[in-house]
Amino acid sequence: MIKKLSSIALAVILLLVAQQAVASEPAITGHIEGVELCPQFVCGAAVFVGQFKGNVDKRRAKGGFFVSVNHEPLLGEGKSANITGGEWFLRANLHFFRGDVLNGTIFNNGDNTFTIETVLQVTSGGSGQIMAKVDLDHNVIPFTVDGDLSQ
Repeated sequence: MIKKLSSIALAVILLLVAQQAVASEPAITGHIEGVELCPQFVCGAAVFVGQFKGNVDKRRAKGGFFVSVNHEPLLGEGKSANITGGEWFLRANLHFFRGDVLNGTIFNNGDNTFTIETVLQVTSGGSGQIMAKVDLDHNVIPFTVDGDLSQ
């Protein structure tokens, strides 16, 4: 019985530690809007810039972002291309964060729009990870991005 309870307690501790390792510290959530400055086939990476409005550690914040993403070739309607890496920067009020684009996908919605889902590792200004879900619209020039950062 004690052995079983010890195993359960260990599993609960591991789950709690794993959960905490994912969320960034400080917590960063909010909305991003911007443009694609350069596609990967021209610049060697897809480059995006824009504005951020949200919260850092539950305090209102606004600023700007820069993301450079590497990905597999975009595929046809209903298919996903893998994100293979990149880097990002975020200024939110007086806070500066940066990190690596770890992985994710670019899903072709079939109407010249794409849904991007990726994991951003915080390497400076904090720690942990941020989830990004962004819509990329290739129907207008410049191409636009609009999405959310969450924990």
